[in-house]
Amino acid sequence: MLLQVVGETVGSWTLVREASGWRITAGAVEAPATPVTIAADDAWRLFYNAPVEPSRIRVTGIDAWATPLTRARSVVL
Repeated sequence: MLLQVVGETVGSWTLVREASGWRITAGAVEAPATPVTIAADDAWRLFYNAPVEPSRIRVTGIDAWATPLTRARSVVL
């Protein structure tokens, strides 16, 4: 899966499911199975447990593969 953040802040990360969990690396891979695009403002909201309208997350490919990403949360202390 490829996560692309667009807007004021941009970045790309590749997420690969392995037997022991997910591996995340900076950068994009060529021809990802499931590209996910989200605006920078929505990305920080999603990962800090603030509401994000699902229609604002664009998944191209297999929706079910993006589900773990859209359920991810973080805690800032």
